[in-house]
Amino acid sequence: MHSQGFWAVGERLNTDVVRLENQGDALCPYRMKSTWRFADGNLAALVYDLSLKVVCLDDPCSMAHCGHQARCVQEEVPVVNGEGDGTLSNVTKCDCNPGFYGDPYDRCYPAASEEVECQCRRLIFSSRSSVATAKHRNSYGEYFLFGEYDLSPVYQHFAGVEYLYKRDGNWLISDEVGLREAGLQNQGDVAQCPYRCSVQLQK
Repeated sequence: MHSQGFWAVGERLNTDVVRLENQGDALCPYRMKSTWRFADGNLAALVYDLSLKVVCLDDPCSMAHCGHQARCVQEEVPVVNGEGDGTLSNVTKCDCNPGFYGDPYDRCYPAASEEVECQCRRLIFSSRSSVATAKHRNSYGEYFLFGEYDLSPVYQHFAGVEYLYKRDGNWLISDEVGLREAGLQNQGDVAQCPYRCSVQLQK
């Protein structure tokens, strides 16, 4: 773990120069739901690697790789060995968190709320501005319905680190839901859904 509190792989402890990093806040590196990034020398940037997984051989749940908004459940089931000796075996599986539905090995979504008008489950953030994409490269891409905040939907970036939410009438993207300031924001539009905004996004 380096100086900013992220899990990272580097040649020295407590350094900002790393080869791999994960900005998630899990206490164990093998319990991450967020995506790892690797240093790309050609791009001079950290790039997401969706295939990178970390496993603890002593923790069966780390091998289950449950998706977002899902939890690991361990159960004891009888071993079928033809002898009927009552031997039990621990089996792990993934279930969506209470109030969520979907594929627990990929992503679970919150149940529809009558108080939230916008129920779109998947958004795509893109831009033709080379300046914006260079400055906020890792804020663009897919966002998935995650929950709600102040009667408006909250979306989570596919990497699991940043969130799109509405506060004080503004749509914002930040690494913590509810912050008043963010790297990307849309001010002055009262649209209930972020994809219905007529005012341009600010960076």
